[in-house]
Amino acid sequence: MNLEKILNNPSLLVKELENFFSKYDATVLHIQEGVRDNFERFPAPGDGILHFFTIHALFSNKGIFGIEGDYLDEIHPRFSFLYSKLASYLKKKGINTIGPHAQFALAIIPYVDPKGSVKKSLPKYMRKSRGQTIIASKNLIKGSPYYASLIKNYGSFVGIATNNNTIVGPDGGLIAAACKIASTFDKKISLLEFGSGGGSTTLAIARINKLATYIGNDFSREMVTYFKEKVIPKLNSYTIESSIFLGSCFEMPLEDKVDLISVGVYYQAQPSLFEKRGNKLVRCLNPSGVLIAQSGMIEDRFITNILRNTVPQRNQWPWYKQSYCLNKYFRYVSEYILEQEIVLVATNNYKKYCQIRKVFNFRKKN
Repeated sequence: MNLEKILNNPSLLVKELENFFSKYDATVLHIQEGVRDNFERFPAPGDGILHFFTIHALFSNKGIFGIEGDYLDEIHPRFSFLYSKLASYLKKKGINTIGPHAQFALAIIPYVDPKGSVKKSLPKYMRKSRGQTIIASKNLIKGSPYYASLIKNYGSFVGIATNNNTIVGPDGGLIAAACKIASTFDKKISLLEFGSGGGSTTLAIARINKLATYIGNDFSREMVTYFKEKVIPKLNSYTIESSIFLGSCFEMPLEDKVDLISVGVYYQAQPSLFEKRGNKLVRCLNPSGVLIAQSGMIEDRFITNILRNTVPQRNQWPWYKQSYCLNKYFRYVSEYILEQEIVLVATNNYKKYCQIRKVFNFRKKN
């Protein structure tokens, strides 16, 4: 079943989705459809546009994703298992949602039935992924109008492919947010970055002459090696003092005071990161400091909803914790769509919050 057939007759996909979710004691409430640039694949197949379907499903099994424990270790792997089963199920029906040739994607927004009960949890599944391969800027420009536009607007940078051949950088949302927020400071800023990758966010701020110091982190040895060999010399040419830490974002030393913290680690790691290090991150910020986090694609708000605590209390999962929420640590939290990605912006400084709203010269999300 090809993409054209699905788009011409969406009821075919709806029927298959209803059949699949019924096997997990879940009811499909509604399905949202949309499009964006297919920037996770390079080169993007077809016309470069990704068609997505967001499935809102109600689960009667409150324990399907686990009961308690760390989100990254206990909850996300069970959620990944459901995704893997859905992909396999649809592939047998001739619908391909994964791989380099996929032109449409599915996202699941799960809700828990308050009248449901706790039953057996799904098994865990985790596909390890890390930045591994560098894609030169000239190739990005030739192979993707989306990345060509980013490079035109923010300067040259490289792409990053994972060991699973998924493009995870540059992060357009973070680049755009960081540059706008840096412009609200009268001085050059200090930046702390989780998920340094190929240095696209760092270099974008440096190019507009707003970066004073940089501290980075990445758990991929390949990315840290590239950063040391290629990015730090460029920062040196701007007389920017910089360092990078190889290891987990949960282990990175947090000792310096900075103006901006950029969280570019995988969405699924962010609830655990804020639970374990949220208070420490706040203490790392200067009085007018800001934290930005790229928390999801526009079709998938699940992690964003967790971080913003936007799910009604009666519909919360048994594993849900207030310590995942940014508003536990920050007084002002806003959500923006930047370069087709969801970015959360948080600060405890009201003046800075007002400056940010002003410089983001388009309508703020709720």
